[in-house]
Amino acid sequence: MRRQSSLWVLLVLFIVGGLIGNLLGQLLSAYVPILGQAVSIGITPPANANFGIFTFTLGFTLALNVLGMVGLLIGFMLWRR
Repeated sequence: MRRQSSLWVLLVLFIVGGLIGNLLGQLLSAYVPILGQAVSIGITPPANANFGIFTFTLGFTLALNVLGMVGLLIGFMLWRR
């Protein structure tokens, strides 16, 4: 049970670290332009399946800038501690 709980903590730390890092990157991009440049990975455009009575759409995009990656790294280091 401890291992499963630990993985959830890692996931939360990754999400929070990435969000805070991306936010700081966007805010500081006015002063240091390279901090605002992001790498996007994902399904673009989203995949659609129309079954007549309902439509299923699957899409995912991950956009990280330099400080977002640093935030992920800090989240991982906090988890290891």
